[in-house]
Amino acid sequence: MERTNELLYEVINSRLEQALSNCKGGEKDSDKFMEAMDAYDRHLELLKIEDARIKADQELKVRKMEAENAKVEAERELELKRKEGKRDSIIKAVEIAGIILITPLIEYGTKKAFAQMLCLFEKDYTFTTIPGRSLNGLFRFKK
Repeated sequence: MERTNELLYEVINSRLEQALSNCKGGEKDSDKFMEAMDAYDRHLELLKIEDARIKADQELKVRKMEAENAKVEAERELELKRKEGKRDSIIKAVEIAGIILITPLIEYGTKKAFAQMLCLFEKDYTFTTIPGRSLNGLFRFKK
């Protein structure tokens, strides 16, 4: 394309030089000048076409880059969601395991504390109160 442009410039310049050197006002001179102007007009049209092609190529490259960036961003979001899903499932598992393990310990601790409180209240271990009688089965004392 560059070689074509160079040749076209040479033709335009030579025709313009011929038209200007033979400027006597005759019909033949004006015909050469019109040929030179026609060549220059063709050259301008070719430049417009070349600029449009370059612009279209650039737009295509931009669209490809945008599509690639969107694809990379979608992959990143998918990876992030997968990691968040793993983290959420681990947190849920820990919560459930904690509930399963801690609930019996809390229940045992509260029963033990309640039993100790009753034992302090019932110093002779006879359990005459209603709560003490309900817990009488928990204590197996040897006689």
